[in-house]
Parts: sequence; structure tokens; C-alpha cells
Amino acid sequence: MPLACFHCDQDLETSLGKAGVMHRCGACQNLNVILTGEAPLQFGDYQLWEIVGVGANAVVCRAVRSDGKTVAAKVFYAHREINNHSRREFTREIEQARKLDHPSIIKVNTGGERNGVLFLELEYFDAVNLIEYLNIQGPMAIDLACEVGARAAEALDYVWSKFMIIHRDVKPQNIMLNSHGVVKVCDFGMVTAHESGEVDVSAVEGTPYYLSPESILDGAYPDNRSDIYSLGATLYHVVSGQPPFDLEEIMAVVHARLHQPPPDLRKVRADCSTPLAAVVYTMMARDPNYRYDTGFDCGEDLRRAGRGERPRLIDTNAHRARSNA
Repeated sequence: MPLACFHCDQDLETSLGKAGVMHRCGACQNLNVILTGEAPLQFGDYQLWEIVGVGANAVVCRAVRSDGKTVAAKVFYAHREINNHSRREFTREIEQARKLDHPSIIKVNTGGERNGVLFLELEYFDAVNLIEYLNIQGPMAIDLACEVGARAAEALDYVWSKFMIIHRDVKPQNIMLNSHGVVKVCDFGMVTAHESGEVDVSAVEGTPYYLSPESILDGAYPDNRSDIYSLGATLYHVVSGQPPFDLEEIMAVVHARLHQPPPDLRKVRADCSTPLAAVVYTMMARDPNYRYDTGFDCGEDLRRAGRGERPRLIDTNAHRARSNA
């Protein structure tokens, strides 16, 4: 039986070996990676053993490096012409990503190109993302959600305050949690500089439940508060079990995001604490001036909410004066 392309469903002109296969589709030019787990698939200096994550642009594999160290190999699907310019650009992106050194961020070790395939070597983190957590455990306990959110907010604060970088794609799939309670944000550093262009809603995978209003608007210039909004939407999802503005049509979600106030967590989860509901409501304010200024302040309030304390939120009078100045 012929193998079908993961991306376009056309037949692949290859066969499955004992270890699997890595093959670029002749029709759509996207890479297919299939691993059987019976034996490692050799990819440059890496033995690829199993797929641990599948995204819109790449597949992440548990890999063993030539020195025996277990790492994660992120292999990109798209064909990219490898010339001197593209090699320099990708190298620049890798160097930017390697600078990010925080306990709540997946570390990028190195990266490069093998036979026209671009890849990153990442820290291997044995964990589940928050969507997988929801599927296994159901809605997250309030105190745990507050701590997970606080650690993610600290990671966002670090990259903004030190590098003026925003993530642009904060969502449950990009926040990892292991059995020891360690939290790490992934997919930082590659094409995430503050100078990057605006989001193309038509190109977003799935429904944009977590995008901030300003990231959808033409001519808007998102900053760190856009990531804070997305983290708030993520927390709403993991606490309630459903994303905010859970509508079927993508444009209906976009319209609700732009024109409706943030939803109240207490209406979908009866035992949600008032402090956490207030923090998430503030994180998801439509106007960035009414959100937290920094991930640090947001994280501090999430920890207060986790302890059942009243959050400080923001000085709405100061923010109102700023927006009217």
C-alpha cells in the first residue's frame, strides 16, 4: 500500500523502511517524517527514535546525538532554497534563539541544514503540552493553573525585558508541563523579533482562539501585552476546559475577539476563584492599555490568586489617562 503525503495526501514515491522514512513530497514539496520506533532513523549526526510533537511547520523527534546525549530534533517541513543568503539568515535566527536562557523556556542548542532540510537541536523535555494535559486530566486545578501561568508569564517577561522579543503564538500547545510541575514555554526565538510583520489570520492553523485583538488588526503593532493576552486566553482554556469565544467559524471568533468583552471564567467553572477570574479578565482586556504592563506583574498577581489573595491588577485610572493623552 503506497504511503500518502501528510500534507497533501498525494502518494509518496518511497517505501517504509525498518526505521521509517524521511521523504519530500514531489507534489507539494513538503517533508514527510515517519518513524516506526523499531530502529532509529539516521539524520546527519542524530538518530531519530520517535515523534514527540507535530506542528504546522515542523515535527519534533526524540533523538540521540552522536555523543550519546538525548535531545529533541525539530525538523522543518518546508523546502527552503539553501543559498548563502538563506544560510546566513537561518544562522542569525539560531544565534538569536540560543541567547534565550531561562528555566521556563525550552533551550535551543544549535541548528543547521542536512540535504536541504532545516532543523534545530533543542533541549529534550519529557512532558506534555497543556492540550494533552487537558485530554488526560481534564480542567486544571486552580492553584496549579495559577502557578503554570505565573511561570509562563515570567518567561514572557524575560524575553521582552532583555531582548524586546514577543512570542506571537502563546497557546496551550506551546506550554509544557512535566510530572514534577516544571513548566517550559517552547517555540521562542525563531522569527519572533519585535520587528516581525503582523499576523495573517488566513494563515493561522485552526481557529485563532488565543490571538490578541491587536494582532488581528491591520496596521497594529503588538508588543509584550499581546503575549499576555494570549496567555490569559490559554489559562481560560485550561481552567474551563474550553477556549474563550468557542465558536465554529473563524471570522466569528475574530469578530467576538474585537467587539466583545473578555468572558468571565466563573460563568463556565463554578469553583473558579474570583481572584483568578479577575486576573484572567485583566490579561484579556481588549485594549492593551488595560492589561498588565509586564509579565512580571502578571505573574505576581497569578501567584496571589493561587494563594487566594486579592490581586493588585492594574491602576485603571493611570491607564485611562495614558490612553487619553
